[in-house]
Amino acid sequence: VFLTSQKEAEVDEPTADDFYHVGTICRVKQVIKLPGDTVRVLVEGISRGKVKEISQEDGYFKAIVEEIIYDQDNADVDKEVEAFVRNVFDAFEEYINIGNRVSPEILVSLADIDNVDRFIDTIAANIFLKSEQKQEILEEFDILKRLELLYKILLEEIDILKIENIKHSVLVASKDFFNTSGEIMINVSDSIKQNPYKKSEENINWLLPAPVFKISDSHNNRKSKI
Repeated sequence: VFLTSQKEAEVDEPTADDFYHVGTICRVKQVIKLPGDTVRVLVEGISRGKVKEISQEDGYFKAIVEEIIYDQDNADVDKEVEAFVRNVFDAFEEYINIGNRVSPEILVSLADIDNVDRFIDTIAANIFLKSEQKQEILEEFDILKRLELLYKILLEEIDILKIENIKHSVLVASKDFFNTSGEIMINVSDSIKQNPYKKSEENINWLLPAPVFKISDSHNNRKSKI
């Protein structure tokens, strides 16, 4: 089966032009019938495909698809490609460490993948991207350009995650500050409520600043003699 995405999900009755013409050729692994006439289908991706011709029949679309296969054995993997593979791997590792959204165990599987095209597909499937970004990676057939595109997207996502983490840290620190301030105010209020008619020196010291001036004892003595 050939699977591709619809460009605008809001379109209820799509035509051939409403679908992306680059998608995935898949093998159906399992079909599960759910309540409410709903069917869940588990598929396994085999390779990418490009629509050459598409037509609409009764209730479904039919297409002639060209299979796009990356031949790793005959591919010219130069040093630039190898360098980008390492850069992408390091960036993906940083993405995992910062975001805490993907299990680090995926890095072990990536290290064992020799096929560069499969390497890119695996990373793209495990990062949180918009549909347009994933489609852009899917539609790029040049291996070096695919690596460059994925690396650029990873760096952008890492910057976003760093900003999100900073905002989260500031928010947590602000909450801690206001919680502590609230505890101080509550303690002061409770102290006053215990003796509402007695302005003890302790309570006054909590609420008022130090006095600005002080009348000297000698002045008081002269005033008493008069």
